[in-house]
Amino acid sequence: MKNIFIAILTIISLNALALTPYKNGKVIMIISIEVKDFSVWKKNFDAAAPIREKAGIKVLSVCSSAQNENQVVVIEEAEDAQTAHNFILKLQSKQKDGDVSKLDIKMYDKAE
Repeated sequence: MKNIFIAILTIISLNALALTPYKNGKVIMIISIEVKDFSVWKKNFDAAAPIREKAGIKVLSVCSSAQNENQVVVIEEAEDAQTAHNFILKLQSKQKDGDVSKLDIKMYDKAE
């Protein structure tokens, strides 16, 4: 029951995100994840570059923790809130598939 409640809250939050007006249209996403194996994840991440480009997602930075390389932060820019929303749904499906864990996504309006 708890998982259903969390899923419903996530859907409501993501729908609100898609409708949120951003001043410059662009949305900055700071994505913190824990991966099983950084080298495998990074290879797959790099291979998915054309998919992100086609979706309107630009990678600004990829960082891994000095203490644990499997803790990763990715900073990306989406063309608009709907693009960010669609991208987040894909990330959450990867979390359900077990590719990533501890997914935390923060959204920011690009200030420039």
